[in-house]
Amino acid sequence: MRKLLRGMIIYFFVLVVPLVCTASICTAQVPKMIALTFDDGPTPEYTERILDILKQKGIKATFFVTGKNASAYPDVVRKIVADGHVIGNHSYSHANFQRLTDEQVFNEILGTQQVIYQITGHSPKFVRYPLGFETPAAQKATRELGLTGSVGWHWGQDVHDDDWMCKGVDPTLRFTKSATQDGAILLVHDANEVTRCPDQLAWLGQYIDWARQHGFIFGLLRTAEAPNKINMNTWVNVVPDSQAQRWNE
Repeated sequence: MRKLLRGMIIYFFVLVVPLVCTASICTAQVPKMIALTFDDGPTPEYTERILDILKQKGIKATFFVTGKNASAYPDVVRKIVADGHVIGNHSYSHANFQRLTDEQVFNEILGTQQVIYQITGHSPKFVRYPLGFETPAAQKATRELGLTGSVGWHWGQDVHDDDWMCKGVDPTLRFTKSATQDGAILLVHDANEVTRCPDQLAWLGQYIDWARQHGFIFGLLRTAEAPNKINMNTWVNVVPDSQAQRWNE
């Protein structure tokens, strides 16, 4: 029994936890985790290019889609799911919840739940409010629908290089690198402004390579037991793919 237990411990540290060795001393290095999230899509060409890059790199991500775009491009939604990624709710029309009635806010979230269910047979677990604006009506709708949200993200220092500004590959790399730390959720886009600067998407593969070189692995999302200070105090953690919550089931 002792031999079996010792063998299991050795297996864990050799194959699961990387070892860093200096001279004759080895110490366990716990991997740092980050999550990629894409907002506002899907769009036919741009989202599909992202999916190709993620497949090439062996990365899973979360796509916060709008009901309007999901209805327009259901095949892209199906491809996102088929490739093993997670679908999140980003409202139906990307409206500013602060300017809507309680009923309108509820319908924005419910409508997208229904659209995704019609396309995939499942309903999203996570919701991210448009523009990040949290309102009492949005919180109430989220609770009543059994969702987790709003899903926040981690701001880096180079906030003026956000990908939607279309400043190019290097500024986008600065933006994403500055937001990278253990447990961070990164927010980038796959619709609207970024579709007007398609060459900028070269940042994604370069960023993935850079993050891995710096000891990061990419995970997905799971409801947290307490607010996550790294990601705007929202109740979501980054976890390995095998522990992620994919649907509201």
